[in-house]
Amino acid sequence: MAYYYTGKLISDLEEINTAIKSVLCKLDNLISDENLLFDIRIIINELMINGYEHGNCYDTQKHLDLRLAINESRIRIQVVDEGNGINYDCFKYNPYSMKTTGRGLKIVKELSDELIINNNSITAIINK
Repeated sequence: MAYYYTGKLISDLEEINTAIKSVLCKLDNLISDENLLFDIRIIINELMINGYEHGNCYDTQKHLDLRLAINESRIRIQVVDEGNGINYDCFKYNPYSMKTTGRGLKIVKELSDELIINNNSITAIINK
């Protein structure tokens, strides 16, 4: 089983939600593990919203790139925004601080086997 998706989306919540629903609908037919589908949904949502809010700063003139690649051994989810990039350390996030900034990436880190942050590109990898 192999599945690839590449989409360039306007920084608009409605378009983002439509694209995510479309991708997840196709994944429903490819992946039978409901827990894995849930994790994928959370990761895609968190990365897309992170790029929309923090990277593109709600600017509808900017775009988000969503890339999804699934094969027998792994799932790779990548979101690229048009922001300046980030320098984020998941280990410095304190869940007891009640701050919401950084929480989404911490969730993605916990749900994935590998989280790669490179400027304005964030990639989550799940090994199957």
